Amino acid sequence: MRHFFERRGPGGMGLALWVVVGMAFIAPIAVLGLRDVELENNVGDWLEPNNLQARKFRWLEKQFPHEDAVLASWDDSQIGDPRLEEFAEKLQGKADSNGRRRGGLPFISKVRTPLELLDRMEQNDVTRDESLERLSGVLISAGKLRLVLSETGKHREKAARAKIAEWAKSQLGLEIEVLDKIQDKLLTDTEDATDEEKLEEVLASQHDLRVSWPGMKPGIPSTIAFQDAILNLRFEDTEGDQPTEPIVEDAFFYPGAPVAVVIYINEAGMADKGEAIRSIRAAAEEVGIAPETLHLSGGAVAASALNQAVIKSSWNTNFPLWMLHHRSVMLLSGLVGLMLTFYMMRSFRLGMMVLAVSYLTPLVTVALVPLTGGSMNMVLIVMPSLLLMLTISGSIHVGNYWKHAAARDMRTAVVEAVEMARKPCMLASFTTIIGLLSLATSHLTPVRDFGLYSAAGMIISLVMVLYALPSLLQLWPPKQPKVEETEHRNWRKLANWITEHSTIVNCVFLVACVATTSGLYYFRTETKVIKYFPETSRVYQDYAFLENNLSGVVPVQIVAKFADVKRGGPNFAERAKLVRDLQAKISQLPDVSGTMSLADFLPTPEPLPEDASRLARLREQTAARAMETRVKEDKNHQAQTLLVVAEEKTDFSEPGDELWKITAQVAVLTDVDYGDLMAQMDQISAEALRLEPTAGHVVTGMVPLFLETQQEVLNSLITSFGLAFAMIGCVLMVVLRHPLAGFFAMLPNVLPIGMVFGMISWFRIPVDIGTMITASVALGIAVDGTVHLLTWFRTGIFDNLTRKQSIAQALEHCGPAMFQTSIVTSLGLIVLYPAELLLISRFGWLMASLIGMALVADVILLPALLAGPLGTFIERQVRKSMPTIVRAEPAPASTSSVSLKPHISPTRASISQHRD
Repeated sequence: MRHFFERRGPGGMGLALWVVVGMAFIAPIAVLGLRDVELENNVGDWLEPNNLQARKFRWLEKQFPHEDAVLASWDDSQIGDPRLEEFAEKLQGKADSNGRRRGGLPFISKVRTPLELLDRMEQNDVTRDESLERLSGVLISAGKLRLVLSETGKHREKAARAKIAEWAKSQLGLEIEVLDKIQDKLLTDTEDATDEEKLEEVLASQHDLRVSWPGMKPGIPSTIAFQDAILNLRFEDTEGDQPTEPIVEDAFFYPGAPVAVVIYINEAGMADKGEAIRSIRAAAEEVGIAPETLHLSGGAVAASALNQAVIKSSWNTNFPLWMLHHRSVMLLSGLVGLMLTFYMMRSFRLGMMVLAVSYLTPLVTVALVPLTGGSMNMVLIVMPSLLLMLTISGSIHVGNYWKHAAARDMRTAVVEAVEMARKPCMLASFTTIIGLLSLATSHLTPVRDFGLYSAAGMIISLVMVLYALPSLLQLWPPKQPKVEETEHRNWRKLANWITEHSTIVNCVFLVACVATTSGLYYFRTETKVIKYFPETSRVYQDYAFLENNLSGVVPVQIVAKFADVKRGGPNFAERAKLVRDLQAKISQLPDVSGTMSLADFLPTPEPLPEDASRLARLREQTAARAMETRVKEDKNHQAQTLLVVAEEKTDFSEPGDELWKITAQVAVLTDVDYGDLMAQMDQISAEALRLEPTAGHVVTGMVPLFLETQQEVLNSLITSFGLAFAMIGCVLMVVLRHPLAGFFAMLPNVLPIGMVFGMISWFRIPVDIGTMITASVALGIAVDGTVHLLTWFRTGIFDNLTRKQSIAQALEHCGPAMFQTSIVTSLGLIVLYPAELLLISRFGWLMASLIGMALVADVILLPALLAGPLGTFIERQVRKSMPTIVRAEPAPASTSSVSLKPHISPTRASISQHRD
């Protein structure tokens, strides 16, 4: 049968022309398809729908009205700041005579300010002090620790600052920050403020210094210890006769600075998060809040920043074109690949052909995403660069095969190059596809999408490498290369040295492997989206300000359930007390800045004595029912976000269950173990409600989702890598026809991955959702070089060369192409390092490291293994499969050059020798 590139198609034209016409037809369609590409980075959608934590979170959203919230604060905000109400009015509009708000932003449904919530509490007979305490760590900061200096401290204030900081570090191990006093904007500058309230705030404003440290929180042991100990801090008496006066007279907290407002985003805002956040920033500037002092956090903020970071990695208009590493790391990656390809191919025309097919591959693949109903995300965004580099890699192999064949005969060069490339390229692509498809086993949607779309891209890449590039070579062949250009004697010298010192090489690799992989003991994963941004980014700085000065920015919801309350059990006031007691215990956790529930807005009635009269108890029940009616029948439905009655049976509630939502604010930038925190919350909730048989609880929210996602990252890494290893290992065992040969052949592919991941674990670099995919992908890519080298080693054995000569022939032929493809791929990926989004940056340098290590293993470790047991297994199997008629004694070992026949397949080579 005539070869594909020797056939004629319709009109008598060669099939190569029709392939090129097809490329020209597909390219503009793919470009048009890019217009429909959308970005979606909702962390809540990462887990599969049937995941337990995902089901709990959806249940919470179904039971309680859900609107995405943005927390907004600024540097000098205080409880009495008039800009609070001005900002809220600018966002949500001003209420008319009918109570409808007009003139607000189209993306905002409502705004809640601290003053509004304080007023609601006070309307329900909650004292002002109690109200401030209940909002502390939620919308009102507990404030810095205020210090009142003694006369000695005031007289030597500069020395006092230094003394306090040095003492805190040496005695308590605290890195504290000493700040100036703050000028309070008093909340009680109103006509209805009592004299007692005014006096209290005046006294609170009379302080000299403020101090703070990471994790500082009123009421916890470390803070109490500091407050007690600092009152005994003194200067050293230089004369040594009498103790000096204490430096500090008093240390206390007073809430009120900074404060925050909660901005609720409606459906229009969620559909265009970026514009919603921009409009909030503009509104803040209009009421006098300096842009650099405004700090925002929340799901919409993180998602918007994530989308912007992904877009900026492709095209950032904030930088000039000449600063390409900031303007577009994706474009820079492609240009690096382009320049290296031209250099490696030593032919402008051949380089342009390689680039044409390489760029068309990711273009068509990305166009498939919207066509199949998908969307791009922060993981999938690295797919184009990966496919570009992989297609360049395969094209360079085919280009080198063509150069070898063309140096002998230009007329048959394309056919012979494709014949040489078909088996190793198909096998290498197959193993890469296996590595990518193994990611489809992940329960994380972005990882699964990456695996599926990238596998489809690899199929397209294989078609481009074996059909598109040869078609271009047949229609517009470059200048015929000289035979000398295809000889690489230095690689033969390297091969001979390795075979002579194979034992030393294997031992060195073994020691290096043990030293580096032992770092896997410190292996850890990271799924907090905010940790994907550098610490210098605005969104990270905003989160840091809010967590250090106000409250945790990630909510955990504890839902207290009371079974059908109409059938008896504790009354409404008693249920509120149970919730309040649970809340208080949750608030004592060091990693919880504050909590909020409906119980915060209800008065705390005095408990009845045990001998209370029947009439007193009846009055208590009547008051409780009245409170319940007032709350549940409120025409404004203000309590609906905090208290609901379940209407239907679900996995987590029964019809008629009364559900109280407690929101605990948790830090996201600290290294808190979310697993331990969730276990503590679950235990505290169970203990607080255990005496009430009708009560239960559910712990859910973003923190449990983060924890579950983090575990899934680890599970996906292990599962996908294990599956890829098993499948690729089986493929090599079949190809090499021996189980042990397949096992030894996997070592140069597995060891580099273990070594690189071990090294990043030594440096305590966490593995995120983007970097976890590199293991399976790198395994599939690493097999590429192994397959090419083993193919040519088997060819040498089939041609009756000695094992040493076969190793030299294989490395001389494959070494240059493996080096070129590894350099192009690794350097093309490592330029992703400057990307602002750490997920993209880490993916780039980690993939580059893995490919670089795989190159070292393929050109040094693999030849050493071939000189040992692996070569023995392969040689034995190849010689058994050789026809008796062509068997002969191996040629005598020699370090001299052996004539290569790179344009002839093993079977054809043997037949040619026999015929001769």
